[in-house]
Amino acid sequence: MRNLNEHNGYRIKKIGKIEIVGDEHKGVFEFASGLTLFRAIAGVESHPDGSVTEHVTFYPYGKYGQRFPTWEEICWMRDLFFLPGEKVEMTIPTASETSHNKTYHLELYRKVSAENMEVSE
Repeated sequence: MRNLNEHNGYRIKKIGKIEIVGDEHKGVFEFASGLTLFRAIAGVESHPDGSVTEHVTFYPYGKYGQRFPTWEEICWMRDLFFLPGEKVEMTIPTASETSHNKTYHLELYRKVSAENMEVSE
């Protein structure tokens, strides 16, 4: 995963009265693609076995955001957060899943093993 400080110009530091703390490993960001705004929540999650999962949850919002991202937008988001050559996977929510009105969110993630920090297959 890229150093998230590369995107400091797009980092959201406050939503309403809630302050958001971010660093090179986590943060909330807002990007625009054409007329569509995207919110992205990125982070690194540690597991008891020592492995980590690098992940980005993102969704379009605003006037033109009531849809799933296009393939081009998914690839664009992948390239914003992951290094070339890093294989990432994507989850798509079930039809019944809703989370704070983000029914069109997708998640990109990369599992990294504890032994050598290489992609787990």
